Amino acid sequence: MYWFGYSKAVNSKPVYRYGKIETRFDVRREGNVINIRRQGSSKAWNVVLVGINSVENIENTEIEIGNGFTFVRVNGEINELVMKLYQV
Repeated sequence: MYWFGYSKAVNSKPVYRYGKIETRFDVRREGNVINIRRQGSSKAWNVVLVGINSVENIENTEIEIGNGFTFVRVNGEINELVMKLYQV
């Protein structure tokens, strides 16, 4: 994903081999909350939030904070993720 401001929404459909769209992601940010909804296969998935340096801990995810980004690993059973951002 890429940076987007407050009260913005983004749709992403990663194209896999042979032009197949396997999963769709709908991402919305409202203030300090990011909501990611996945529609598609039950595979594990990841999201990189650029410009986000701190989020709350979320069950069934692994979170890595880097310099100017947050990397979130999500297991395949989760279809919706709501993250609260913290200002640092």
